[in-house]
Amino acid sequence: MTFLVPSSPTELNETLVAGLKNFRVPRDGGTVEATNPIPVYSVDLKCAESWDIPGSPTGWRFILDVNGETMLADIDVEDDENASLHFNSIAKGRFAERFKEAWLAANEFSSNDEDKFALRVIEVPALYDVGLWLHGQVSDWMFHALRRGHAPDLSAVKMADYVNDMSNAAISKSAEDDASPSPSGNDQDGQGPDLKK
Repeated sequence: MTFLVPSSPTELNETLVAGLKNFRVPRDGGTVEATNPIPVYSVDLKCAESWDIPGSPTGWRFILDVNGETMLADIDVEDDENASLHFNSIAKGRFAERFKEAWLAANEFSSNDEDKFALRVIEVPALYDVGLWLHGQVSDWMFHALRRGHAPDLSAVKMADYVNDMSNAAISKSAEDDASPSPSGNDQDGQGPDLKK
């Protein structure tokens, strides 16, 4: 099966076109091909601990082919009453290529499964985690684009296993952060907090 096409804001494509123009993409003419937009859900550590995912996307991502080069275009959804759109960035290089590889692996998986999947991106910036979430009517799966900043194999991971792994990593990271010295401590000499041995 192919991915279900998500319901997206009517001005999303217009925002993409304007953003590419501002970034002068493509620079020397040529063509730009884009995938359907993929909803992005950016999650902080606290939400990752309990897997509290935002109810609506925090952004949208397009995979672009710009004269044969893979790029990613990110559009943020602003946290205002209108949920206005803001063209955030263009990415290229190894991460863009890796993200596309994960997308292709997820696409192949969905093509060989009778379930119908909605595709979503889950990002936990504090853990350097980026995953492609296949949200099915029967089951859910995850494909890692990045896991703790590294590129693991592109096999499908059961969503329950992914959530458990992510929650444990978020809890560990939060504990590490809490144990780290705070820069707001006694710092009268400007040399960092005055820690007693």
